[in-house]
Amino acid sequence: MSVILDEAKNVVYDRQVSYGTPEDNFTQIAELWSAYLGTSIRPEDVGAMMILLKLARERHQHKRDNLVDVAGYAECVARLFERKVEQ
Repeated sequence: MSVILDEAKNVVYDRQVSYGTPEDNFTQIAELWSAYLGTSIRPEDVGAMMILLKLARERHQHKRDNLVDVAGYAECVARLFERKVEQ
């Protein structure tokens, strides 16, 4: 059985092929959520809210996928902050 962090890393980088980089995807989601809500949402907020969604699901019923995704979203948020520092 793989370690959750290893599994999450694979998911994050494998999904880039289907959805683009987390940086681009979360930016696009933030723009859509901002327009819908009428308030500014940052790409980092997208990752944080997706973590909260997964925690709510985990609270209802344990599923390994929830924990893998929490770790994956944390990786994505870290990448977003690293990208800001590099700019």
